[in-house]
Amino acid sequence: MELNITTCYRIFEKHYNRISESLGVNPSTRHELENFVAYRALILFKLDLLLIDHRNSIDQDRFILFGKNALHHYLFTKKGVPYTEAKSLSLQDSLIILAEDISKYMLPADILNFIKNEFNFSSNNIKSVIDEMRVFKDSDWDFEPADTRLN
Repeated sequence: MELNITTCYRIFEKHYNRISESLGVNPSTRHELENFVAYRALILFKLDLLLIDHRNSIDQDRFILFGKNALHHYLFTKKGVPYTEAKSLSLQDSLIILAEDISKYMLPADILNFIKNEFNFSSNNIKSVIDEMRVFKDSDWDFEPADTRLN
């Protein structure tokens, strides 16, 4: 899959903005949470790319594996999660199961460098974020932009 920096930036930014909104980040808290939000957006962006790679290896034309179907299929075929269970998992539970795969997924250096130049990834306060904020909500992730713009 060949990635366009501008398209990747826009998708990453959508994740960043969606997570900021979900966490209730406002101008007064933005600075203290921006690196936490950036890391969360990076996790979701890597999930997008992992699923697109998986989908493209099976259904490049998106006849069957579009949207969250790609996530359910990945959990079923690669992780052995029963399909009906995969469909009912929360985003948080899915990310726990996929944590190693997401962590190992290597973004192209030019994309990663561009994103890191545009967003704050300094990790000075991530550990101080309360546990309730660490849980991904299902509404934090929208696969549609990546699913339709990246191939």
